[in-house]
Amino acid sequence: METNRQKALEQSTPAAPDQLPPGAKGLSRKQLYAMGKELRNACPRRSHARWKAARGRPDTVRLVLAAEKGRLADLLPLRQLRDIKISIRVEAFGAPEMNLYAAWCGRALALSHARSGSSALLSGYMGKKSDAFEQALASFSVAYADQNEKDHAALKRAIRAGKIKAQYEEEK
Repeated sequence: METNRQKALEQSTPAAPDQLPPGAKGLSRKQLYAMGKELRNACPRRSHARWKAARGRPDTVRLVLAAEKGRLADLLPLRQLRDIKISIRVEAFGAPEMNLYAAWCGRALALSHARSGSSALLSGYMGKKSDAFEQALASFSVAYADQNEKDHAALKRAIRAGKIKAQYEEEK
């Protein structure tokens, strides 16, 4: 009996030829799935979990200060622009509304990336009964978020110490 995943795989739109890895052009879905499975040996799913700042990575504050050199005084090197798009007040959501909203966001993301590669190849790589890839992405995300927090803290310290000048816009 075919699973829903297998049915979806067979019905999905094939990737454009320029989105396939070398040697994959013209392969059937089954062959692409097998190719994805083979790719696990070359790049195990758990390898995606590792993220560390590169050895010798430049200090965040030094990068900002280096970018400042030669800059016109009226130009701001760092700026968070106001998002004029409509947004949903998720802080007012209960669990059912948040689950529905998360599903909509996931579907929108999936649709936007639907043609970013071969679904059969990706499915073969990720596997059917393992959450190894999901766990690896979660580990990577946490490590990367930790580094972002460290970088942000370093920028805040530099602003407080007067090394970097920050300008804030008033909310309207």
